[in-house]
Formats: sequence, structure tokens, C-alpha cells
Amino acid sequence: MATLIKVSDTFINLDTMTQAYFKPGSVRLYFAVATGKAGERHMDVVELFGRDAQAMRKYLEQNSVDVVAMQPQEIYD
Repeated sequence: MATLIKVSDTFINLDTMTQAYFKPGSVRLYFAVATGKAGERHMDVVELFGRDAQAMRKYLEQNSVDVVAMQPQEIYD
């Protein structure tokens, strides 16, 4: 079963999301989409704004592992 979330009137399948970019006031989500040809895919994009963007960013931050936060500070010094 697909991992679906609802943001306002938009349903998003997180299983096909490949990247998310946070910009001031918006969140841009990229998805891998099959083209119908064997082994070929292209990228589709959804951009959320305002309250929807804030909710999506909060959801992604709460449900993702921050690998930088997992590292000891001395690695970066």
C-alpha cells in the first residue's frame, strides 16, 4: 500500500518522492514517474505554498532522520 498523505486538497504518494526543497514560503517536492518505456523515468514536481508548505515541512522534519544531527560536532571542527 502506498504511503499517502493529504495536504489540503492534494494527496501525495511519499513512496515516489525523491527530493524536497524548502524555500521561503514554499516547499517543492520531486517525484520519479515512469514514462511507459522500459526502465525510463522522468521527474514530476509539486510545489506547496503558505500554510500547506509549513505543514509539509513540519511533517517531513518530524518523519525524517537528520544524519548531520547524528554526527559528533568534532567531525566538523
